[in-house]
Amino acid sequence: GDEQGDEQGDEQGDEQGGEREDTPEHSAEDDDAWKQLERDADWHERVLEREQSEELAAASTEHTNIIDNGDAASAPLALTKNADLVLEGLQSVSAGGMSTEGNLVASDAWRLGIGDMEIFETPPTNQGKVIVSVDASNSMGCWHHPESAYKKCFETYNGELAWQAAAAISQGISAEVMAWTGKATSGAADVASHKVDIYSVAAGEMPVCRCLPCRCRRSCGHRRNGSIDGKSTPMCSALAALGERVGDDIDGALGIMITDGSPDDFDCAVREMDKLVQQGMRFVVIIVADDSMADSLVEVYKRACPEAPIVAITSDDDFDKMGTMIFEAIG
Repeated sequence: GDEQGDEQGDEQGDEQGGEREDTPEHSAEDDDAWKQLERDADWHERVLEREQSEELAAASTEHTNIIDNGDAASAPLALTKNADLVLEGLQSVSAGGMSTEGNLVASDAWRLGIGDMEIFETPPTNQGKVIVSVDASNSMGCWHHPESAYKKCFETYNGELAWQAAAAISQGISAEVMAWTGKATSGAADVASHKVDIYSVAAGEMPVCRCLPCRCRRSCGHRRNGSIDGKSTPMCSALAALGERVGDDIDGALGIMITDGSPDDFDCAVREMDKLVQQGMRFVVIIVADDSMADSLVEVYKRACPEAPIVAITSDDDFDKMGTMIFEAIG
């Protein structure tokens, strides 16, 4: 009986003892050390959770440096022939404004501007809110100058192409227009914090911009002053501002981004665009650049927003491609 009792006692002791035995190698000090390790691990876990929470909070407020400057000083813009053709085509089908019997294939609607009436098949669908968002940073150059002696210089400027495109689109489909640029005095800290100036621009107009006397060529664009002046390409904050402008009408809305540069913070821009797309917004990207830069910028924005139609405008001759793309987006 005693032997059985001893054996049962040993077995119960083993079961109750769990993972360790009371041996000379294990002491109360070991228990204290183990508990301290557990406390340390718990503390580090809480610190990690707090840091992650702070990172998420920072991501949600990283656009607090958006500065809305209201209406920009602007002036009417005389459209080039090709831009005017896009405008006429857009006006012909905008908001059901059909004057000829039949239905129009949206992607060919711009051809109305050159008198092609044999393009009626299916009607465009109803469009949501449309906002044209234009990069107005220094690299855009000077898009307006009163002296005709400089006119040949401006025809190659990115800004000239950008505002021709914005004017044609905004008048053709009743779109709002906003211009944006990084702070004129921005340094590395401002770029990192996504500081951006936002301006509203009347449809069919361009912000006032005055070139200082300089040699003809692109250098003129880097020596301008006027109502809008700034550095960098804070696309992330520009997208956030675009989302604020759209507001509750975001589902089905169309954002038309016009730029000549890569986003300052590519990952941030991708996150912001993805967020807006998830809420139902669609995008079109219009790149204004010379031939040497156009292809590389197209690739950048293909990665940023794979679903968005993208067109590169390197000269006035490319406006027909833009017209086709806009109709496909609203059609």
